Amino acid sequence: MATYELVLWFQGREDVRTTDQPLTVGQTVLIDDIKSLVEAQDLPRDPASTARYLCSRRAASSANRSGRR
Repeated sequence: MATYELVLWFQGREDVRTTDQPLTVGQTVLIDDIKSLVEAQDLPRDPASTARYLCSRRAASSANRSGRR
């Protein structure tokens, strides 16, 4: 089964998790009941992973606010 690295950036900190779900740039994901926006895809650091997705909580919040207007 393929695994993917999910990197959450929040307040200058990096929290790396793994998932078995492929993601796409621009997708909003729910992690620990908090929306995060997939901002970029990169090569994984773990050789066992297929891809590395960079996410931001702040960007997801901004995108959600602009969508309500």
